[in-house]
Amino acid sequence: RMNERIDYVLKNLDKEPDFTIDETIKVDREKEPWANSVEELNEIWRKKLKNEALNLKLSGKEWDKTKETLVKRYKNYHKAILQY
Repeated sequence: RMNERIDYVLKNLDKEPDFTIDETIKVDREKEPWANSVEELNEIWRKKLKNEALNLKLSGKEWDKTKETLVKRYKNYHKAILQY
């Protein structure tokens, strides 16, 4: 399942998130219910990715560098998962 999420993230890095849309994200989802559908899961991960991209943008990175950082991060996650 994690492989599907990583694939989803990598596909969604094709374009910069729209930071003009006012959204909220629950960073600590430990007490939150599990997603009931793939659509709900995609929405959770979309917001997670947008939050990560926003944090990098706020640190001064342009979109190209942000994308590069996130691609590298998620490919490393994928590699780590495959090792176990």
